[in-house]
Amino acid sequence: MFKMLTSQVFIIVIGIFARPVFSAFQVPNDIALPLETLADEGVNSYNSGNWRGAINYLEKALINYRMSQHIQSACGAQCKVADISKDVGMNFDGNPDLKYVGDLLAEAYCIKLCKEEHPFGMTNLDPPKQEVIDEFETRKIYDYLQFAYFQENQIKKASQAAQTFYNFNLNDEHAMDNLNYYKSLPELNSTSAFKDLEAPQFHELFLEGVKSYEKGNHEVAVNTIERTLENYFREFNDCESLCFQPVEQTNFYRFYKAMAQQLIAKLECSLKCEQKISPVIEGEKLQNFIARCFSYLQFSYHKLGDWGMAIPAAASALLLDPESEIADSNMKYFREQGEKLGYDSPLTYNPRSDALKYHEHVSMLSELVAKGQWIINHEDEDYVQEDLNVDGDIFSTITDKIVKKIEERLTKEITI
Repeated sequence: MFKMLTSQVFIIVIGIFARPVFSAFQVPNDIALPLETLADEGVNSYNSGNWRGAINYLEKALINYRMSQHIQSACGAQCKVADISKDVGMNFDGNPDLKYVGDLLAEAYCIKLCKEEHPFGMTNLDPPKQEVIDEFETRKIYDYLQFAYFQENQIKKASQAAQTFYNFNLNDEHAMDNLNYYKSLPELNSTSAFKDLEAPQFHELFLEGVKSYEKGNHEVAVNTIERTLENYFREFNDCESLCFQPVEQTNFYRFYKAMAQQLIAKLECSLKCEQKISPVIEGEKLQNFIARCFSYLQFSYHKLGDWGMAIPAAASALLLDPESEIADSNMKYFREQGEKLGYDSPLTYNPRSDALKYHEHVSMLSELVAKGQWIINHEDEDYVQEDLNVDGDIFSTITDKIVKKIEERLTKEITI
């Protein structure tokens, strides 16, 4: 249901700041209501025992939320290359600090324009309250739905909603009790009855790959797990795109601090993406997911006799999980045996480029969060005069003193 609706949205954005052009797409009026309205109506119906009304509004709220995320992700990806130099026709050579600030504002403007021009974008121009967003982020909406479905005797939907809520709330005893109840019902004996409705596509691919691996069908395992990795990296990028929030303009020294805090919040959010999107297996969040994928790959490639692919996969598993004794032992084996088989080039034992790129990116995020937090904690706000304001054209109000301030704080300390 959700995939069918979102697949009808086609986005074609020409240029970074050109007006986006979209296909003709009519959003149903009831779904186009603000997210907060749909959620409130659903919860109110739930609290009053109107189960059909609760299901009606909460299902539409989920569609609204998913479409809003789709827009944020698509616009965020489109606007990552926002460039203030192109937007205002100015050369910022020699002023990387101003360029950094300008690109941040250009990205926010690009996302704003992209959202406004989207057929669905006008629905949630006024952001919902944080507590409403939290109900979707924590999947509380599915907890409401599972009970409403149960009351309406829609048992399979109830079990799916229970599984979806539980997979994000593994320590919730109430969620576990509900799920165990549904698992005890004889009519719910299929895997589809306990499907995580929010699980990314690569979860299913991974499980298929593991099954093929366990059956010794290594050719299928390799193909499926390689697709798992491709889909994971795509999902990770989408997750990062959802982390962006624009900075509100205020007095400059506060604007600088707000900008730095916004950047740190975005980086911290990005760091949580790996844990957020990794699959849940038998009630446990799978740790070091990417390393596990490469571990499966190295063994399957080895079984297929493809040492040229097995060795970099083993090196990737060790890179991403350096504490793993198994990964370390596997790498030692490949080095010893590989040299005997003529794999004597040092480059042969390097991690794969996709693993290396991912590792460097996550490591950079961790380093920048630590540096950014240190800067915020040690900021001397008296260095910048409080009466400077950027309500108008930011570039006409930034003085040489502020330029020096930003250069010291951002260019030298938070270089990305």
